[in-house]
Amino acid sequence: MIQICKMNEKVWNYLEGKGLISSVRSGNDLYAMADDRAQVEVVLECNDHGGNKLINVGMNLLWPSMFHHHPAHEEVFLLSGRDTKPLYIAFAFDGLADFVKKRDRRELKESDFMIVEMLYDHPGFSCFAINPGVLHGEFTCPGEKANPVLIVTEPSDMATDLVDISGIKDMFINAVKRTQEAV
Repeated sequence: MIQICKMNEKVWNYLEGKGLISSVRSGNDLYAMADDRAQVEVVLECNDHGGNKLINVGMNLLWPSMFHHHPAHEEVFLLSGRDTKPLYIAFAFDGLADFVKKRDRRELKESDFMIVEMLYDHPGFSCFAINPGVLHGEFTCPGEKANPVLIVTEPSDMATDLVDISGIKDMFINAVKRTQEAV
């Protein structure tokens, strides 16, 4: 069964180390500037796909019915101030070609994925970029609380490629069910 990890420093470093996300945190230089200075830090910039857009994505899927990936960074901001159901992001460790090959051969295993229960309004872990080409999908769980909402910026003309994962739906549903039962 796929393990769900709560976001923390170890999980953050693991995702960064695997090349799945990039930090959008300000560098230490901005916190230690001399008096009477202002400085801009470009975190990520992409002009290959047109202008940028900011979108809000409401999430009420109980499993990531489609994984998606993009040719550029997708910046995510988890700012809410509301009491919401958890937001899970499932990351695939393989690139598109290997992932599709495994899927088509029915060889995908729990070890091919990582599911992270994201944190909202956290100064260190609520703002990040999903790196180009990383297959991922967002979902939540049943419940009466408000649905989680992601704030996302991405290039206006950027394509989103979808990959059907309906054949492994139970992996994700069972992981969430087990996590909820443990609470």
